[in-house]
Order: sequence, then C-alpha cells, then structure tokens
Amino acid sequence: MLQNKVSSAYGQRHAATTAPGQLVPVRNSSRVCQQHARRQQTAACSALPGAGMPAVSSAQLMHDLAALDTAVSPAMVILPGVAILAGAAALKFYLYSQLEYITAAMLTKYVPQAGKGATVIQLGGGTRELYYYPKNTMTVINVGENVNKGLMEQAGVTAAVPTIVKQQPITDLSFQPDASVDAVVALGVISQLSAQQRQQCLEEAARVLKPGMPLVFVEPVLEGGSPLRGLVGVSAGKQALPSAELQALQESSAFSYSQFDVALQGQDPHAVGVAVKSENYQPSRQRGDRGDAAAKKSRSKPPKTAKGFLQ
Repeated sequence: MLQNKVSSAYGQRHAATTAPGQLVPVRNSSRVCQQHARRQQTAACSALPGAGMPAVSSAQLMHDLAALDTAVSPAMVILPGVAILAGAAALKFYLYSQLEYITAAMLTKYVPQAGKGATVIQLGGGTRELYYYPKNTMTVINVGENVNKGLMEQAGVTAAVPTIVKQQPITDLSFQPDASVDAVVALGVISQLSAQQRQQCLEEAARVLKPGMPLVFVEPVLEGGSPLRGLVGVSAGKQALPSAELQALQESSAFSYSQFDVALQGQDPHAVGVAVKSENYQPSRQRGDRGDAAAKKSRSKPPKTAKGFLQ
C-alpha cells in the first residue's frame, strides 16, 4: 500500500516536469526494473559468439555426433597406423642396409687375400656374406648349429667361393688344427653366448688362427641404443654385447692388437672391429691327436702373416 502511494507520487511529480500537454504514464516500479533487466540480458546474449543461430534439439545433436563418429573414426585410426608402420619399415631397411655395407667393407678390407688354399672360418652370418669374399681364392667354413647346409653350399657355388658347412657349436672348432686359418669372422653370434661360452669361443678362434691373422667381428652392443631398437633394430630380439667384454678383448694376451668402433650409434649400435693374433700366443689346451698332428705339420713351415692388412 505504501509502495503504491510512493509510486503514484513519483509518477505525478515526473509528469509535472515534462513538457506541457505531455504526460508520462505511471507504472509499477518493480515491473519497470524487471523489464530493464530482461533487456540487458537480451543485449548481452546477442553479443556472444554464435548468437542468432537456430536452436538444435538434443536428439538432433546426438544424431549428428553419431554420424560424424561413424564417418571419421576408421580413417583417424587406420591412416596414422599405416604411416607409423611404413616409417618403422623404412627405418629398419635403412639400418639393415647400413649394416650390410659395413659388413661388406670389413670383409673386403680385413680378410687377407692369401691366395689359393686360404681358409676362413665364418661364425654365424648367412649366404649374403659369401659374396663379399675374394672370388676363387679361399675356402669358407661356415660354423653354426642352425646353419642350412644345402642352402649355404649352393650359395657358395653361386658366389664362386667354395663353402663347407659344420653344423656344430661355434665354441667347438676341434675339426681345425692349431694355427691353420687365415681369418675368423664373427657376425652377430658371439653376443648371443654366455660369458663363459664367449671366452671359449675367443680361445678357439685364437687357437686356429695363424699368428698375425685377424679375427673380424660385427656384433651388437648393449649400450647406446634407441628406445625403438627392439622394434626396428637389426638386432631386435637378440642379446647384445656389454662394452666391458670388448675392453677385455683388447686386453687379451691372445691378440697383440685389437681395435673396434661403434657403428649406428644412437640407433642400433654394433661393435665393428678386428683383433690380430699374437705371434707368441700358445693355446692353453690341445684339441685331440688329430688336431695336434695337423698343428705340428702346419708349424713346420713359417706361417704367412697379414702384414700391412690394417693399412
């Protein structure tokens, strides 16, 4: 009641202040405030992004989202997956090609071309390495428990490199007499042995090598690999050689010279090196009567050495 009286008085006084003949209708103040607030809300909403767009029902919105998901999801999943697989395959091929190039360079440079009658023992590896040896100048004895005899011998014929296969552990070279081999080549197999087996393998390699002749090796190294090494590395799924083992090889009395470098560092690191048998090395044990007799016959003549083969 009091509010109505105040409003009437305010309206009458306001009407008196207007121009003559012009009256302002008296209104309820609460209604005026509400209308003014609504006008302000409408003005504020019209300034927002997307104002003026037609309203969309929730059912229509859910239908549009479902259609969008059906149309885009397969492409969003398949295309990135294909790109990742293609990239991984390309990187694996690159690392494989680089390692093959390095292996070919090592065999070409460090396996001495000792002429007809030369003998090389290859530990591990496959048929492709046979094409890196000098043609018609040596016999390659490939040793390994899982070597495919027929395939290796056929590849030797194609590569013009006489090949003999020995399906037995690489830690046992008892078929070969002391100081009778011009080179021993180890390709990714020493690292797959236990510490004790590695020692036996190196002792056997030193025993059968002629003094001054090389042990050439390409072996995966444990340290310095990429996080993706297990997926794209050439040595994926294989053991790797600790660097301490390579240091021990350099300090071995069986070899007068040992040097190695690490290739593919940061990706799929491999130790690439050569160790030369000492002129004064004597094996700690003999390999049977047959081996002793053959070794004495071999030592009756001065052994050929690989002088200058490191240049």
